[in-house]
Amino acid sequence: MSSFQIISRRTVLAGLGGALVAPGLAVAASRGGRWLAYEASLQSLATRAVRTDRIVGLERGLLDATNAFRRSNRLPALLPHAGLARVARAHAADMARRDFFDHVTPDLFSSSERVGLMVRDFAGLTAENITMGEDLPRTVTAVDWFKYWRDSPDHRKNLLRPDFTHAGHGMVKVGRREYGVGLYVWQAATLPAPPPLRLTDGEVLVEAMAGAMPHIDRFQISDPGGEDDGTSRAYRVEDAPPELAPGAWRLRPFLPLNRGSYPVVWGPIFVVG
Repeated sequence: MSSFQIISRRTVLAGLGGALVAPGLAVAASRGGRWLAYEASLQSLATRAVRTDRIVGLERGLLDATNAFRRSNRLPALLPHAGLARVARAHAADMARRDFFDHVTPDLFSSSERVGLMVRDFAGLTAENITMGEDLPRTVTAVDWFKYWRDSPDHRKNLLRPDFTHAGHGMVKVGRREYGVGLYVWQAATLPAPPPLRLTDGEVLVEAMAGAMPHIDRFQISDPGGEDDGTSRAYRVEDAPPELAPGAWRLRPFLPLNRGSYPVVWGPIFVVG
């Protein structure tokens, strides 16, 4: 049996911090073309990823191992999420195709942004674990993969976040290497009418949040990467829809908590023009 090594990395949870005001839409937005191209690439990679019985079994096994670990720590199980699994699979395939190993791609896209592009009805917070092995024997199981995350303090934090609700896992084998990605999220709200990737009218954003669970009554429009110049107010759903400048933007719903506190979470990314 050949020797093997698995290496892992993780991203920290995308936090709630930052000002509760939207950036001014008069400033230059992120250029929309690169976001459209990246989303198209992710969709293609996810669709073309080879789905052998072993790969499918490893993905399912990673979720089972994660939930067994959470139950042993008196935490609720994470629900499987097909959209997150597709995002995870796309990033695993991208790392294999472009020969890098990181949460941030060579063209500077992050795990939160991948979710914002591909999971259109999601609003919440995300975290990611990644792993890679070379020359692995076929006897390596999902538990063997999982233990590298479980036994690493930083990775374990993502696995045991008490407020996380859903997970998706993606595995890809290319040549001598196998790549694994675990996405874990707090789905703070679900949008029943998710906005399309391309937008021409701000009214669509208001419609997207109508009937959201839980109820959403305020939102920001921000740079997809989180840049915020603090010059503009937040929008209320009942106000006139925002005028959208050309470029890439991200919907940032406000979630009401006690005593009037509104944390801002990450929603879908969209492109204008």
